[in-house]
Amino acid sequence: MAGLYFLTHIDLKKCLFVEANPSLAKEFAAQMKSYQLPVEFNIENVAASGDKHGDLKFHISENHRMSHLQGLQEPSSPGKEVTVPSVPLRELLKRHSFEAVDLLKMDIEGGEFEILNHDPEIFRMFRYLFVEVHGDRMLRDSFSTKVTALGFQIQARKHSAECCEILFAEKS
Repeated sequence: MAGLYFLTHIDLKKCLFVEANPSLAKEFAAQMKSYQLPVEFNIENVAASGDKHGDLKFHISENHRMSHLQGLQEPSSPGKEVTVPSVPLRELLKRHSFEAVDLLKMDIEGGEFEILNHDPEIFRMFRYLFVEVHGDRMLRDSFSTKVTALGFQIQARKHSAECCEILFAEKS
């Protein structure tokens, strides 16, 4: 939904959407065709990572908002498990010829730490970060501290659930 919002409300030139859930990736591609927007966009049905290649188990819940990669949380709703390829974020950006990016919108259910810990420099490619950060308060604070050390200024942190917040940061 966020991707569709950005494409229909902001004058974008080029976008890359990464979605681990195969059915949502397909649905999004179909929606995009119906809009016929004058923007170059690609959809990758993979899980973005910091440095991991390979296959990951992805739990797809009946309520898509509860879907997640195996090991990041326990299944809390009925659903099924599928296997998705894992590709480093840096490789995805290179594959689609991105050298500098205005916005990184990331909602990867805890995987944001794997990217930040294994390839922190990748964040320097972005002007703005809009990240759903998971974990307890101390873990979320450590994410903010690391992002700040990379040259970002935190503009907002909005608590969205017991163990989750939305972080918006701008490169200083």
